[in-house]
Amino acid sequence: VVDKLLSHLDEIGEIISIASKRVGLYPRRDWDMGVILDLSIHDIYLQEKIMGKKEIVNAFGLKKCYKDSIHADAAFIILDFGTAIGQIESNWLTPSKFRRINVNGEFGGISADFITQKINIRTGIDLQGEHPITKDTSFTPLRTDEPLKREINNFLYDKEQDVTLDDGIRALDIALKIVNS
Repeated sequence: VVDKLLSHLDEIGEIISIASKRVGLYPRRDWDMGVILDLSIHDIYLQEKIMGKKEIVNAFGLKKCYKDSIHADAAFIILDFGTAIGQIESNWLTPSKFRRINVNGEFGGISADFITQKINIRTGIDLQGEHPITKDTSFTPLRTDEPLKREINNFLYDKEQDVTLDDGIRALDIALKIVNS
């Protein structure tokens, strides 16, 4: 899904904002971390990848602890890329599982659902004219693969990893900054 999304970024022009939502039920596993290190970190990495060479200038978040007083069960994060804003919503409190991202640019937007792997591209035609219209294009794969399985196979068997050590360290640094704020 991410590769398909990246291949269509030029259609929406300069990126203005990115919004990610990754929510679901509380995990059955018991570990010593909160929702930011479990879920939000993936969207921190993805938003950095989408923004390309633009680094995160500033990051901050609001978090709430419900199950215990130490680890966040819900988080709302803002990433400042200088010319664009990233927003991440993550929680373990929602009875429905969502994994979505919306990328908005000067000429349109792209939305992707990581569960269904459906991508929708909306662009404007003649937006400054008398008869502006929007054009929607959707892609739904006929064969889907499980992203985590693909990542693990990439890590174990490929010579070059899609997610580098530097990518992981950068995402972890931002996530820890938010956890410790």
